[in-house]
Amino acid sequence: ANALGQVSSRQGRIEKRSKTSGAYDGTFGSSTGFVNSNSAASGDDSGIAIDIDSGYVYANVFTTNSNPQWNIEKRDISTGNLETTSFDTDGQMQVNPSSGFGELPTDIKVDGSYIYATGLAEAPNNYFYLAKVDISTGALVSGFGNSGVVNGKFQTDNIAYGIALDGSKVYTTGYASNGTDCAWMTESYDLSIG
Repeated sequence: ANALGQVSSRQGRIEKRSKTSGAYDGTFGSSTGFVNSNSAASGDDSGIAIDIDSGYVYANVFTTNSNPQWNIEKRDISTGNLETTSFDTDGQMQVNPSSGFGELPTDIKVDGSYIYATGLAEAPNNYFYLAKVDISTGALVSGFGNSGVVNGKFQTDNIAYGIALDGSKVYTTGYASNGTDCAWMTESYDLSIG
């Protein structure tokens, strides 16, 4: 990588800047103020969505290669380092809802104990996908939906674009299309069981 962080393949990038001046935070990312994601050395990564809590940055990254997938990263909010102590052993966990087909993550939210990520899975027709991940270990939460995921196929083409949380529900919003008519959709799921 050169001084601008450019490499041969596209990478997701997380920057940390001063809220006042916009200057890079020199304590983040080996004094550069940014970190790059390159979970697939043979493919490209795109940072899609991000959320934070008091100690960590959570990024929903789209990895493109022969088997596109979501990559959820957990990074120290001060240094930008991946949290490798307990979060999926390497600080990033992969979600691959439709092996051999394309996926597209669209949003990520965290609460005190869990990460919620949503988007699209093809397999082979597009359906929306909502995953619940343990915030400490990076494991899918088995009691939520079907082995940690909820998916929906209301029409031929479906995608969830956003997530919101309250004390008892997780809400997703997006669209459903049958090829000739497109409608927006908003879904509500129990935070515990989906």
